[in-house]
Amino acid sequence: MRKYVLASLVFLSGLNAFAGAREFRINRGSISPDGYAIAWGIPGQQLDFEALEATEESTEKFINENIDKVHNYVVDLETNKILLDLGNGDGEFVEFSLGGTHIGNHYHIDVKPMYIEGEGWNSDAVAIIENTKWANNLSHTLIVNRESGVKVTLDAKINDQLIAAIRAKLSKAQQEKFDKGAVNMTIEETSLDKVGNVNLVTLESYIPKSEEDGIVVKAYVKLVLKAGKIEIQALSARAK
Repeated sequence: MRKYVLASLVFLSGLNAFAGAREFRINRGSISPDGYAIAWGIPGQQLDFEALEATEESTEKFINENIDKVHNYVVDLETNKILLDLGNGDGEFVEFSLGGTHIGNHYHIDVKPMYIEGEGWNSDAVAIIENTKWANNLSHTLIVNRESGVKVTLDAKINDQLIAAIRAKLSKAQQEKFDKGAVNMTIEETSLDKVGNVNLVTLESYIPKSEEDGIVVKAYVKLVLKAGKIEIQALSARAK
């Protein structure tokens, strides 16, 4: 996986913030260490975001007239290109800020680096985590090679398959407790002695608005790309 220089990220995101009419604006705080981010815009339109937020009236007018048209994107800051259109969800599942207004109080999208064995030389594996009010999920997985311009979008079902593989490592009692709640997932690339690069996946299962204790599972998982599909190997899982 390529690592992106923080100074370059700041510079490029700054260009995006003051570039006049353009396809998208980067969401604040969404830039990943390897140079990918969540952005927003309206498909097929060039928007002057600064003009739209010049006054409270212009901001309110744009949001009222366009909230059902705004889409979130996954973008590559190095190439300044849209990699994936995440859609709109009828205006309910979209996140953006304009002026002093933030849309998406119960919805947030993260871009995280992850490790997939077989992703290819000089390629990045990118996890898209969509957070709703009570739970989140790994909604998309991308493999991007900036030099060749090749982008591979992997099966979105990997979220359920990943949870199932980790759940299978738990005891029956732990599984019963795990199954009661909504699940929050985080994923990060790490390494283990004698194994090499893997992913540390944390699953927090809890019952919203309940005083009953949930269960947190930390698992080391190896993901292997074979013939365009992901093979999931849950190496270990520990619950508390």
